[in-house]
Amino acid sequence: MTIKNAALLALTGMVLLTVLMSADFIITVSGVLHGIIPAMTLLMSLIHLFASIAVTVFFWVFHRTPGVISRTVCRCPVIHSATQWRYSRGREHMRLALLILTLGSLPPQSKNSSPKSSAIMSPPAQS
Repeated sequence: MTIKNAALLALTGMVLLTVLMSADFIITVSGVLHGIIPAMTLLMSLIHLFASIAVTVFFWVFHRTPGVISRTVCRCPVIHSATQWRYSRGREHMRLALLILTLGSLPPQSKNSSPKSSAIMSPPAQS
């Protein structure tokens, strides 16, 4: 799934939610005018509607221009240098990753034992 497709999916969900929030706001306004619903509920409904519209607008703008965000992220010098390092040092990178994975799978060492003895020793027998 691309960023543009994910933004479209999020936008579709937010449009549906905004429609529901708009209908709820209209029902709340009608209830307040008839005196059935307290006026404080109108404020809550208005806040929910505003938040829903704000997020919908955000997803709409994000759906229209996802390339701007990806180009901005790609210009970051840290990400760019890491990408160049990864492509230029392919085999060394894989060796380093395997070494890290191997070291991560070793059992933890106690502070009192040497590295060789902790890897060779078996756990004490239960009596």
